[in-house]
Amino acid sequence: TSSLMDKVFHQNKEIEVSEGNYLVRYGEETTELFVIIQGELAVWSHDKHGEKYYEHTLRTGEIVGELAFLDGTPRNADVIAIKDSKLLKIPSKEVFKLFLDDPRVESSLREEANIRRVQVELKKNSALMHLPNHLQRIIAEKGTFFHHKALERIHESGQSIEYIDLICEGYLRLVGETNDGSSLILNSLK
Repeated sequence: TSSLMDKVFHQNKEIEVSEGNYLVRYGEETTELFVIIQGELAVWSHDKHGEKYYEHTLRTGEIVGELAFLDGTPRNADVIAIKDSKLLKIPSKEVFKLFLDDPRVESSLREEANIRRVQVELKKNSALMHLPNHLQRIIAEKGTFFHHKALERIHESGQSIEYIDLICEGYLRLVGETNDGSSLILNSLK
């Protein structure tokens, strides 16, 4: 709501980040959220070998830091200003107050975080990492992200499904049944 957003802007601190400077660094243990009031920031992630790669650009109106805030984990990327930028810094206790005032805020933040999680996983997939960001976002918005345990059955034989499974990390074993009911490994995919 408009009054809720007015309250957020009046009760929190506006900060400036000059072009080329970091807003947050990979591995930092901070949980504030930031809303970009003006400017652009580049998100640089790290692959499993520690190499940095460009992920995407955040612009005016977008939120920075929702994954670290919601998951309580260290920052998963470097965020660097590519233009002089102004942001609203919202401490975690203020975010929790917003959640209590309007549950839609939490729902919206969680939805955006889930989209970002899927985008991060897509960037790790060698077959999909070079898709343009807007296509990755469409996949992330329409998709659902699941973690499956080793040897967990994902689909039942003969089950009708109306979607595709995309393996972002790990292995998939396709197992069929013979006429006598015994299992037969059809294929293993990495």
